[in-house]
Amino acid sequence: MSGQWSQVADALAESLRNDGATVRVEVGPWGEEVAAPDADLRFIGVGGRRWIGPRNEQFLQDSSLIPGI
Repeated sequence: MSGQWSQVADALAESLRNDGATVRVEVGPWGEEVAAPDADLRFIGVGGRRWIGPRNEQFLQDSSLIPGI
């Protein structure tokens, strides 16, 4: 992991482990994800400049565009 996501992912993983969750890093469609399967949680960091914007409005509103949801 790199950049800001790396810092956030490390903090998430540490917090989850402190709460007793099993944590692993997996590679998904958008890169590395922090997963806590026993807690049914998955955190995904998407990097890049301004990836949330008008062009992505439909993507954000239509969960059918997101695999696995």
